[in-house]
Formats: sequence, C-alpha cells, structure tokens
Amino acid sequence: MTKEKENPGFMEAIYRKHERLMYYIAGKYTANAQRREDIVQTAVVSLLRKEATLRRLPPYAQINYIAAAVRNTAINALKREQKELDRCISLEDLTETFPTQFMPSAEAITLEKDLLAVFQEMKEDEQQLLMGKYLMDLSDAELAQTLGCKASSIRMRLTRARRTFIKKLQDGGDDNA
Repeated sequence: MTKEKENPGFMEAIYRKHERLMYYIAGKYTANAQRREDIVQTAVVSLLRKEATLRRLPPYAQINYIAAAVRNTAINALKREQKELDRCISLEDLTETFPTQFMPSAEAITLEKDLLAVFQEMKEDEQQLLMGKYLMDLSDAELAQTLGCKASSIRMRLTRARRTFIKKLQDGGDDNA
C-alpha cells in the first residue's frame, strides 16, 4: 500500500497547517486580498502536482518548499500583471495623443457619403454582388447561390456592376437607370 492511500488527507493537512504562512508570504507581495487569495490558490495547485515530492521531505523542508512555492507564484503573478499593464494604455492617454492623421478629413467624409449615395442608387442584385464580393469576401459559388444564378456568370455580372458603379460616380449619381 502506498503512502498516498495510507494518508489521503495529506495535502489538506499541509494546507491547514501552513495556511497562515502562505497568506503571510503572499501578503509581502500584494496588499490586495483577492490577489493574495489567487496567489495562494495557484501555489496550492502547483503543490498538489508535487505531492509526492512534498511527502518525501522532512517537516522543516516542507515549510521551505511551501514558502518557495508561494514566493515564486507571487513573483510570477506580479510579472504577468506588469506585462499586462505595459501592453495596456488608458483611453484618456490615447485620446490625448491620438494622431490627427488617423481622423477622417471632411473630404473623406464627403467622399464616403457620395459613394454610399451612388451605391444605394444601384439595383439590389448589383449591391448584393458588390457587397458579397468585396465586403464579405464570398466566393463566386457562394455569390451564385445567393443570387440564384450560375457560378460561371458571376465574373461578368461583377464586371457589369463595377462599370455601373463607376459610371454613376462619374455622372455624379444623377443617373437613376
């Protein structure tokens, strides 16, 4: 019979015996109670994986092993938090330093409105064709299925729809054909 079967509550007893020590060590690295709890629980999970090693150690060495596990877990948690903070930027900082070059100009907004107006003047099947191809990245077969036509005719229909769109843009969108 192995020692694990002889003493199934070994890890629970270790936890109960050294719980205050674990929280004390975690408290050295963070004052936040929730973070302390997370550190201790993560350390306990890692200790569970090393139960066989922990069983072989004498009691004084178990204390050092547990203390090292909690300390290392706390240090790793703080490093992860710092990496996350380094990757994040506050929205206030972003709006203050956001380059104006990324903001659309009045001309770009006007052009977008004109393009949309011309697009809305087109026939519905032409709109579906252009949106499906260039916005939704559908294949010719998917477009054919959507429009109820043969896949071999999609290329020509796309060419005609593009020509219609360009002609309407050149004419200023006045043509309601």
